[in-house]
Amino acid sequence: VDAQARFNLANLAQNGTVNTREIAIFARLLSSLQLNSALAQAVADAIAHAQQPVAGAQSAGQLLALSQLDDLLAVPGFDAAMLATLRDFVVLLPHATLLNVNTASARVLAARIATLSEADAAALDVEDASGRTPVRVARSADRRRDPRCCGIAGGRGCADADIAAGE
Repeated sequence: VDAQARFNLANLAQNGTVNTREIAIFARLLSSLQLNSALAQAVADAIAHAQQPVAGAQSAGQLLALSQLDDLLAVPGFDAAMLATLRDFVVLLPHATLLNVNTASARVLAARIATLSEADAAALDVEDASGRTPVRVARSADRRRDPRCCGIAGGRGCADADIAAGE
């Protein structure tokens, strides 16, 4: 399983500061799963808090870490059933990462790109007649310069920091 095919919860905050753009993306994902989208802010706050140095730690860089998805159960509003729903769509890696558009699910792609419907994202999964090149790769390359889909391909588009093409 490609971890970069999932929404990385570590993207919700960097250096203890929440990322409002990533919160909106996670909120769309939660909503598409029929979960409370307001939990995106609560998770972002928990991630940001976990990135703060722990008082009395051996080094200033030592952090209190959320290290696995099960740690979301400590966030008010999360329960085991919600966590089970999320497992196929999110990951908690040590650092922020890019999204691999070649392996991400249609649901994750649609959450990442607000102007892309889940149905349109699912249509990108169709392979060409040879079965070798996913249409997603070809269409992604065509959209590289489209500001609405900025960064969907791994070229030098305007938002390569957001999405990678799985080089």
